[in-house]
Amino acid sequence: MKKILSILLSFGLLVTSNSLLSNVVSCGDSSFIKELSYNNGKSDRDVISILTDAKILYINSESNKLSISSDNKLDEDYKDSENQGINPFGIDGLVIDGALILPKDYQKNTNPFVKELKEIFDETINLNGLESEKEGSVLNLYVFSIKGNKGDSKFNINVTNLYIENTIDSNKVKTSWTTKELYYKTVSLV
Repeated sequence: MKKILSILLSFGLLVTSNSLLSNVVSCGDSSFIKELSYNNGKSDRDVISILTDAKILYINSESNKLSISSDNKLDEDYKDSENQGINPFGIDGLVIDGALILPKDYQKNTNPFVKELKEIFDETINLNGLESEKEGSVLNLYVFSIKGNKGDSKFNINVTNLYIENTIDSNKVKTSWTTKELYYKTVSLV
């Protein structure tokens, strides 16, 4: 609860001590997910190179980066955010498909979109990772995630849109949010 209130306050929302917090949650329709295409001759190797570089990014996983075994298989599981109990956005009940991928220097209320990954794909190059509207009461975030199982020779990179809206009604803060998976790319380790 404290994390949620701190996020709301940091985005300029007026919250009184008598305010209550309530959530409205909905999930996007997964039938419209499009496949990502590579930009300017980029390939699976470029994605792998970025995901294995702990200086660039942080993956919510055991090793905090892409871990590959000597036989080119995933060396750990990359599960949904709900299964990890990790939620850097401070929103109770938030589920992202796969393990979140964040910039190494990610701080709350900064852009969560990894620039180096964003530039690899045609569809993401012009997406802004953090947009704020209505004096901070509406946030539109884009995040990358990775999903795969230990021992697999492939994994998915996903792009999810997280839309958060905070409204105040009768001294109550109501937070509603939706997630919508926009894109995916299956990346092969071999």
